[in-house]
Amino acid sequence: SVHVLLHESKQGSYVGAVETEEYFHDLHSDNDALARAKRAVYALLKLFDVDQQLPEVFDAFVHAWQEFSRLSLEKRRLLESSLHVRMMQSAGLMPELRACAECGSQHPVDTVILSPKDGWWKCLLCHPLLPVSSHSLSPRQFALLKYIAAKPSNASRIAAKDQETIPVERAVHLLMAHAVVQS
Repeated sequence: SVHVLLHESKQGSYVGAVETEEYFHDLHSDNDALARAKRAVYALLKLFDVDQQLPEVFDAFVHAWQEFSRLSLEKRRLLESSLHVRMMQSAGLMPELRACAECGSQHPVDTVILSPKDGWWKCLLCHPLLPVSSHSLSPRQFALLKYIAAKPSNASRIAAKDQETIPVERAVHLLMAHAVVQS
């Protein structure tokens, strides 16, 4: 939000000054945090019209901008991922993550292959091209993604290691890229 100073004169009203209420100083002094914020804004602008009312998404952005610079790299990845998930959910473009598109299993025993054109995810054994694993997740990583999708506001509270968060972040970026193309 902003503070606006309006002046009245015989010719009409005019804006004398505008000042942001929250400048997010910590965000602006942290290159990684600022880059994450910019990526999320870019996705927002691709998915939604400028005049669209999105109070839940707006609140999530404000929260993320306040928190990014205070969090570890692992938690930043999860928080940024939660912003993308919330946007895809608000746009009606979040993929179905409940079950394997092929066998219907809800709890994969092994690696999960993300494949937007094949129904979003498949168990390793159900995927026709086993060697293709550039967008694969372990069961633990997939559980993190599903948790973020179910409770995006809790993303920064998740305890996860770097090797778990990097593939989750990449998976969310893949899903967002597909959502942007669909919109």
